[in-house]
Amino acid sequence: IGVVDTGIAYQHPDLAANVVAGHDFFADDDDPRDVNGHGTHVASVAGGVGGNTIGTVGVDPWAKLMPLRAADEDGNFSWAAIEQAVAHGLANGVKLFNGSFGGPDNDPAFDDLMRANPDALFVFSSGNGGSDQLGDNHDLTSGSAHRYPCDSQLENVICVGASDWTDQLTRFSDFGVKSVDLLAPGASVYAAKPCTTQASAPIHVARNRPTRRMKDAAPSAPAR
Repeated sequence: IGVVDTGIAYQHPDLAANVVAGHDFFADDDDPRDVNGHGTHVASVAGGVGGNTIGTVGVDPWAKLMPLRAADEDGNFSWAAIEQAVAHGLANGVKLFNGSFGGPDNDPAFDDLMRANPDALFVFSSGNGGSDQLGDNHDLTSGSAHRYPCDSQLENVICVGASDWTDQLTRFSDFGVKSVDLLAPGASVYAAKPCTTQASAPIHVARNRPTRRMKDAAPSAPAR
C-alpha cells in the first residue's frame, strides 16, 4: 500500500515489520519519517502488525506499507509532490494507493497519471466537511463541495466516506449518492501515532515548491 501522506513512523513497533523503503517528496530525501502523525495513523489502520500483543491490528495485518511523504509537518500538500510520490510507488511495484487529501480544483496531470495506470487502485477519503464540521454533498460538482480527486469518475478510483459505530454516515463525513462509493468505520478509531523522537535534519528541504492546504480528509480521525 502506497501511503501518500505525512510519512510513517517506520520504526514504530506496531508498524516496522510491515514497512518497506519509501521516500520523502517534501524534503527530497530517503527519510519519510512522520512528524505530523496523520500518515502513521492511516498506515496503522490499513496495515498495523497483528498477533504481536502491541497496540492495534490493521485491516490487513500482512500488508506491506510504503511511506510516500508528500506533505509538510502541518499537512500541507502540493500536487507536484503527490504526483512524484505516486510515480515512485508505481515504479516500485505499488498497486494500491491511499490518499487523505483533496480540494475543489482538478489537477489534469494527476488525472492523467491515474488514467495511465488502470491496473493500480486509488482509494481516497471523501473529506471531513468544511469549517462547520458538517459533511458536504459531493454530487454538487461546483464550488467548495466538489472534491477532487475523490469524486473522479475514473474506474480505478474509490471514494470512501466515514461511518460510525451504528454503520450510519457520520455528521462530519462528506457524502454523495453518485460520487462517494462506500463507507468505512471512521469515528473514534484507535491507531498508532509517532513517538516523541524528532526526525533528523533533512538533506534538502525544497521550500520553493508551491503548496496549499488540502482539507484533512481521512475517514479515521487522527489519533492525537
